[in-house]
Amino acid sequence: MPSAEELALWTRRPLGDLDGGVVWVERNTETSINDETVLDRLASSIQITIDRTMGTVPDHAGALEALLDREAALGTKLAIARRLGLEAGSKIYLIVMPVISTDPAPIGVTHIDAVVGTRFGGVRAIVAGADCPQPVTGTCGIGETVTVERLADSFDQALVALRLSRAGETVTYRDLGALSLLVRAHDASPVPHPDAIAIGTATASSNIARRVLEAMELNTTVRAAAHELGLHHSTVQAHCDRLEKELGYSFRTAQGRTRLALALALHRLGRDVFDVETSPDGRERRGRSDDV
Repeated sequence: MPSAEELALWTRRPLGDLDGGVVWVERNTETSINDETVLDRLASSIQITIDRTMGTVPDHAGALEALLDREAALGTKLAIARRLGLEAGSKIYLIVMPVISTDPAPIGVTHIDAVVGTRFGGVRAIVAGADCPQPVTGTCGIGETVTVERLADSFDQALVALRLSRAGETVTYRDLGALSLLVRAHDASPVPHPDAIAIGTATASSNIARRVLEAMELNTTVRAAAHELGLHHSTVQAHCDRLEKELGYSFRTAQGRTRLALALALHRLGRDVFDVETSPDGRERRGRSDDV
């Protein structure tokens, strides 16, 4: 292998692969007018050989980062996709989970399973084929089905869905509807909404408070919420009375329940890390920071 100083003197071409490969012409004489043509053909031949002989990409995280890069050339993305067994028109989608998730990948064709960083913390991202039936469980978000060149869109959608998920819940972006507008409004605001702050204050020291609020969001009566929680209705009634005083409004009316649902969604959007997950019973599972 030549030194960096020697390589700098010779005509060279990058392969454009994930490993930063380079081809070059070594000469003891001056460069030839044909060197550029020779290198172009050599680089093309080597890349074709790599694409045909390497059935998988060992660096899944690197491959995914390249596919999600909106500035990356389409040709580079398609070359990486071919090494993953994907053609240009292949239909794929993103599943995004908390980085600490131990849930298995969905049954079906999966092409990448890697941890990537986001401004909300590390997440586990799975690129799955459209024929994958999505039998995923646990906390996760699912983006829409796209082709390789739009994979970044599916990732952004899956991340939005994950941010809006409850503990243990699978959320599909296409099912969010107008709630996706709430995400834009939240992310554009420099400060949290007062209703989201109130939810955080009310649930900061009590897991049961969060569970009661979420049960009341999904049920029209205290008795139905109590049945879901496995608690006596009078116990839930007492929690509701206290929480309504703390929040400053009644969530036992249609308008109040809508306000509560939006406040809980805004509160979920305010979570800035995914390496801490709250299970449905209120217990926290913490991931290692060096997993990110």
